[in-house]
Amino acid sequence: MGIFIGTVAFALIAPLVGGLIDGLDRKLSARMQGRVGPRLLQPFFDVAKLLRKAPASVNTMDDTYMACALIFTVVGGGIFVSGSNTLLCAFMVTLAAIFVVLASASTQSPFAQVGATASCCRL
Repeated sequence: MGIFIGTVAFALIAPLVGGLIDGLDRKLSARMQGRVGPRLLQPFFDVAKLLRKAPASVNTMDDTYMACALIFTVVGGGIFVSGSNTLLCAFMVTLAAIFVVLASASTQSPFAQVGATASCCRL
């Protein structure tokens, strides 16, 4: 039950905190370069704009692999937040990375193939 609560908490809180940290990072980087920079909530506006665009998936397996990667990432984060087995958390996040590599390899694009090969060498 604790893992389920941790997973739900991670799925709800992590995107908000991650977006705010990314916005703060953009703002601070711009200030260090002598610019004004984007608004603090700009990452959320970017996600909203991305969701309004037409889907760019090539095949259904690409969507399936990315959904599996998202599920394994959320469950791995929930395991980490609930304080359970850290090795299982690392395994889940590694599986998520493998599914991202499989998604890029399934598109049959030469650029995606190069990216998948480079990612396999780093895993």
